[in-house]
Amino acid sequence: YETLKKLFEEIDIGTSYIQETSRNIFFEILPRVGTAASVLLTKHLVMERIIRPTTAVQLLISLPFFISELSADLVKECEEFLHVPNDKPDVKHSAVLSYATIIYKASVEGAITAEQFEKYVKTFFDLFLSELKNVFEMKFWKDVLWILREA
Repeated sequence: YETLKKLFEEIDIGTSYIQETSRNIFFEILPRVGTAASVLLTKHLVMERIIRPTTAVQLLISLPFFISELSADLVKECEEFLHVPNDKPDVKHSAVLSYATIIYKASVEGAITAEQFEKYVKTFFDLFLSELKNVFEMKFWKDVLWILREA
């Protein structure tokens, strides 16, 4: 994690064409690395708002499909994605959908127990009930629960 974070900090300085290109390549590769460290760095960049919302969405969309080091601890670490502030709905929705996909994948691959999976589903269902403010939110949370249905 620290090595990836240091690399990000080194390429995040400057606005030259080469620096912008390096940053863009980094953001394309980061979610595809698939390690726990890359997941944790992505979480850090998103939760601390270090990157632009469009970049956060880009990372979050790809993240769950490339994780190769799934564990119950990593799933727990990613629970923070449920707490992305509501002021950037695209980022919040991407984070929640990404987290639901991580839970689904962890369940299918046996990285979490059936009891842990049930606990996560209950958490999502409780959020579904508490966050119903309009039809759009209802559809969003229905989609989140739909991701978890198959596990």
